[in-house]
Amino acid sequence: MNIKLIIAIMLAGIAVPAWGYQSNEAGANRAAPSLVHEGRYSTGTLGVIKQPAPTIFKPDATYGITGSWPLYPATLAPGKGLSVVQSYCSICHSTSYIVNQPPLPAKKWAGEVHKMLRTYGAGHYIPQDKVAAIIHYLQANYTPATIGHNKNSTKNSAKNSASAHASVKARSGNTATAGVAAPGPHSAGALVFRQNCQVCHQASGHGITGTFPPLAGHLPDVLAATGGRQYLADAVLFGLHGSITVNGRSYNGSMPVWAGRLTDKQIADVLNYAVTAWHNNRQLPSTFKAYSARDIASGRRKNLKPAEVHKIRAQLKWTGRPQTP
Repeated sequence: MNIKLIIAIMLAGIAVPAWGYQSNEAGANRAAPSLVHEGRYSTGTLGVIKQPAPTIFKPDATYGITGSWPLYPATLAPGKGLSVVQSYCSICHSTSYIVNQPPLPAKKWAGEVHKMLRTYGAGHYIPQDKVAAIIHYLQANYTPATIGHNKNSTKNSAKNSASAHASVKARSGNTATAGVAAPGPHSAGALVFRQNCQVCHQASGHGITGTFPPLAGHLPDVLAATGGRQYLADAVLFGLHGSITVNGRSYNGSMPVWAGRLTDKQIADVLNYAVTAWHNNRQLPSTFKAYSARDIASGRRKNLKPAEVHKIRAQLKWTGRPQTP
């Protein structure tokens, strides 16, 4: 069907059978009429496109998608400021935007960074003392005059990417021998974490100092506190708003409400991943009981506000390292 015929049909108002996939996402497509099939995405191989065969539906059908989207981390050029760019630029978007566009002049990069700060709100997350490092890195590696000038750029970038993957894998506790099993990098909880939590708490679980609190080394302390197990479920379900202190550092922000976006099983999966990843499993007692979808469904009925969850945290009775609200 050529483009002229498609336009003619649209102008004539003729109903054309549509094809698509049922969506159970918490959006406009949820429970939409005429949806009969669900599409799922999973991690694939770059350069290979695998699409399900189209399914013909009745006229005026609509479609949506759900499942795990493929995530391909960008391989950035090595250099001073790389870790700063990876930590802060990925809060709002993938760093693949840097490498998937033509190189920009140095002055243009400076303008882009300041536009992100002022127009798109990145100034709320990026400390002022990190701005110069981000601009310097982009100007040193991704302008027409500088891109590709590092003769070892391709080799080092690939090595850097592999090393980062190995480092994350090691930090996730995959080789732990503690009584509580460590999660796999492709577990259901790991996928939920990468798609929803990693931009703030980072792949390493260490968060961003002063902006997003760490999960690595902290969640076992929360679980050890009286009431801590239910508090963690409440925080993911209903969000958290207010100042907290983690490992002596203050964090004053808001955690999103996930109750309307994630299923009971997804929340249970991501909690089980976070409390056992990054060597957290080595700090848990062998009697630790994994979260279940039933646990989350039971807690969901409370329908708390983020500020109420903050009050619950303030009432926890800590038995490990002392924390404050």
